[in-house]
Amino acid sequence: MGKNICFFSAGFAFNRLNRMRFYEKVLPKETNIFLLTTDRWQDKAKESYQFEWAGLNRTKIVSLKYDRTLPWQVRRFCIKNKIDRIINIGNRMSIVLFWFASLFTKTEYLFNMMGWVPIGKEMLRNKIKKEIWDYFFFYFFAFFAKKITSNDLGVYKRFTGKNKPIFFRLFPNKTKVVYLPAPLNTDMFYKTDKIKARKKLGLPLNKNIVIFVGRINPNKCGDVLIELIKRNKDFLFVVIGRSVLKEFEKLLADKPKNLLYYSKKNPQELIDYYNAADVSFLLMRLRGGGLGQTVQESLACGLPAIVRELEGIKDTPALIQIPPERARFTELVYSLKYGTEKSEKALKEFFSKSRSEREKLSKIAQEYALKNYSHKVWALPHIKEYLN
Repeated sequence: MGKNICFFSAGFAFNRLNRMRFYEKVLPKETNIFLLTTDRWQDKAKESYQFEWAGLNRTKIVSLKYDRTLPWQVRRFCIKNKIDRIINIGNRMSIVLFWFASLFTKTEYLFNMMGWVPIGKEMLRNKIKKEIWDYFFFYFFAFFAKKITSNDLGVYKRFTGKNKPIFFRLFPNKTKVVYLPAPLNTDMFYKTDKIKARKKLGLPLNKNIVIFVGRINPNKCGDVLIELIKRNKDFLFVVIGRSVLKEFEKLLADKPKNLLYYSKKNPQELIDYYNAADVSFLLMRLRGGGLGQTVQESLACGLPAIVRELEGIKDTPALIQIPPERARFTELVYSLKYGTEKSEKALKEFFSKSRSEREKLSKIAQEYALKNYSHKVWALPHIKEYLN
């Protein structure tokens, strides 16, 4: 008899949809897959696709009402459907629901640790009540998890090294911590011919092209992106994603000649745009959460990426890491001035390289993605940790 595995996400996101497609493909056929979600953002998003978990065939999708009764709804669902394990594919705050759902029941919960988590010394140094509360809140509920899986190598090393948090030193065998990065479908995202991709898309053949993919907001350094576009007229910026910045709307109104903007593109179109570009700008202010889906996609298409400094990530010239101006345990901080200057310098240094040097970096990027993030590499580890 197969296990009943339930994944939980309060709302829709493309990276979570990609994860669910991966789980449907790799989990044994005898495994019953559920997706528990809520109506939290219903009628609040600009695009209706935010609520379409398209392409899921094996998964039974159940939407709950997002109100005060949600903990009881989750608990009743787990009991009724005899859920063996419930796993979050979104915000870590859901572990509160999992703890309550598993209390005196046969359901176990796995904590998928996305993002940075508070560490004792950093917490005390900052002396911010919210962070102190977050510290104890996180460790109390994490302590009861069957396992903790981290998709960030730096976070994983914090929890398994000699300086790991006191909770994990006092009870070393209570909760297993494993490194389990988000898998990338490298059969879908792969390197093609740059010239052919540019001709297909009608892009200039001899222009230096920078691509940005994702929501245009402060966390993803949307303000830095705007300044780079304004200050570098010789580069063509291809920007794909929904904007939440008024400054970007103003920029669009000016119709800059070095900007091509699309609110969204389907996966096949996105692959062509990655392959047509020379380098991706994917700097983020948020700390933790692994390499990021768009960075993985970029690398798999042979595209070096400008990213935040990543603790624990193996050194590779395909990742152009920008060090922080100052750091707190929850985030890496880049001011507009600092982030722009460092990113602009990185772009100019990259484009100063010869074509042969850039092609070499392209091959390194693709090989790095295939070796470290391919779904083929991580299928068995995900099966093992989720079912055993």
